[in-house]
Amino acid sequence: MRTAESSCESANMLMIPSVPRIDDLVQAADTITGNPRRHGTDEQAACAMTPRLARVSERRGSLALKTDFGMNDLGIEARAGGRLTACCTLLLANVIFGTTFVATKPMFDRIPPMTIAAGRFAIVLLVLIPLLLRSGRRPNLSRTAAVMGGVGVFLTYVTQNLGLEMTSATNAALIQGGVPVMTMLIAGPVLAERLDASRLTGGIISLVGIGAIVFFSNGAAMSVSLAGDGLILLSAVSFAAYLVIGRQVFSGADSLEVVAGVSCYGLLFLAPASGIEIVTRGIERPTGGDMACWLYLGIVASAVGLLLEGIGLRHLEAGQASLFANLGPLVGLLAAALMLG
Repeated sequence: MRTAESSCESANMLMIPSVPRIDDLVQAADTITGNPRRHGTDEQAACAMTPRLARVSERRGSLALKTDFGMNDLGIEARAGGRLTACCTLLLANVIFGTTFVATKPMFDRIPPMTIAAGRFAIVLLVLIPLLLRSGRRPNLSRTAAVMGGVGVFLTYVTQNLGLEMTSATNAALIQGGVPVMTMLIAGPVLAERLDASRLTGGIISLVGIGAIVFFSNGAAMSVSLAGDGLILLSAVSFAAYLVIGRQVFSGADSLEVVAGVSCYGLLFLAPASGIEIVTRGIERPTGGDMACWLYLGIVASAVGLLLEGIGLRHLEAGQASLFANLGPLVGLLAAALMLG
């Protein structure tokens, strides 16, 4: 007849991959039963509890194995889920951005362009600051956020609005179709993102496709404004730069804090220009439609749109994220045809 210790060891060899010490088994037995051990030797108590401990150990071991060997799979699934979320947010963001030309154009009869942009980001802050304060956070006011505010807000929207005064919403939508190619050209040397032939070709093909749609939809009779189209082109380059810088910032920071900080700097740069513009050009009383467009531009197109863009840039490279920008021109063309004629 085998001893209690040898029987225990045999059972453990069969049921538990690594045999714990007897003292550990006894302590575990006491924990499971909830009663301190009063009778029998360490070996007897351990062997008495071996089947239950074996089952517990087997379950825990199985969980540990799943955890150890599943970490890579879980990481892949997390990355895949992040990429899917990024694609969805970028899709929605660029659909929203595509409607901004149509929402902005009718306001120019009464409100000058830089004032429209300033009011737009004042509304953004009225929405985001209370959300930040409520959660105990505050805007990201770093130097990088200042650069993003100067490039992605001030330069992008001032040149866009000034350009829209001189050119059509259709032309603006077409020129914005060049954002992916511009972003890839900037992200290559700045972020060391791979600029392979397939990505560049895809961006060019999408731009050509948008051009073809504009060409045939306008009966080959597009109006050209060198000044207006040039300003829209500068706006597209500025937004491409914003995407490249944003890829670095959003990947390691709170999106809400960054967008709020960028909006703070953008409004800081826009306010003096808006004041000068109002003094020199004047401003009429906004209509109800103007106020509705202003609220849409501030809340939906800027606050929500930039937050969605930031979430997308957290998971995708700038060049990849910029490909979604081609949805904007298509939506802009459709919206211009339906609402502006």
